[in-house]
Amino acid sequence: MRIISGLSGSGKSVALSALEDFGFYCVDNLPIPQLVDFAKNVLASE
Repeated sequence: MRIISGLSGSGKSVALSALEDFGFYCVDNLPIPQLVDFAKNVLASE
């Protein structure tokens, strides 16, 4: 799991697009309280 963070205009969307091009599953604007459940679901689906 990789977490991309930064200020507005810092290129987060560009980084996510590049990671998607390499086959990574990316989520933008995931609320922090949902992070643990999201990680469990991703790991269970592999």
